[in-house]
Amino acid sequence: MDVPALAPAAPRSAPSARHCGLRGFSLVELLVVMSLLVVVSLLLLPGMTDFTARNRLVAVEADLAASLALARSEAAHRGLPVLLVAASGGSTGNAYAGGWRLVLDSNRNGSADSGETELRVREAIGRDLTLDGSSPVRLAATGYLDPATAKTFTLCARGISRGVSLTVTPTGQTDSASITTCS
Repeated sequence: MDVPALAPAAPRSAPSARHCGLRGFSLVELLVVMSLLVVVSLLLLPGMTDFTARNRLVAVEADLAASLALARSEAAHRGLPVLLVAASGGSTGNAYAGGWRLVLDSNRNGSADSGETELRVREAIGRDLTLDGSSPVRLAATGYLDPATAKTFTLCARGISRGVSLTVTPTGQTDSASITTCS
C-alpha cells in the first residue's frame, strides 16, 4: 500500500502589507470614540434627570388620585367614613413625605385609631419629591368630603419648577393641574 508523502510545510512569511491595517482599532481611534461618548452623555444627562423627575411626579399623582377614588368608593360602599391620613415621617411643607394610609373610620370620630381597618398603605414618596396638603382628608359615607370644602395637594420635584396641584372637590372627585410655582 502506497501512502502519499506529505509535502513539506511552507515557511511562514511575514504578514503582507494588505493585512497590517486590519488588526483592530488604534489607541487614538479608541480614545476619540470614548471622548465622543462622554461628551454626548454629558449633554443628555440633565435632560434625563428632568425626564425621570417628571415621570415620578406623574406616578405619585396617579397613585394619590387612585387612593382618593378608592376612599370615595369604599366610603359609599361600606356606609362608613374613610380617612386619607399622612403617614409618619412628613415635615412642614412635605406632610406626605412618609406616604399615606387609607383608614376606614369605623367609630366615626374623624381620626385614625388603632384597630381600625387600613384599606391601603402607600410607602414614602422619596426624597426627590415633596407632597403637601391637609391631613386627614375625610370622605363621608356618601363619598363626599366632610366638611364640604375642597382640599388641595401640591406635588413638586426638587430641582425643577414644574409640579402638579391635585384638588379634591367637595363631591370627592379629583382634578389635577400643572403648576410652575415649585421651588
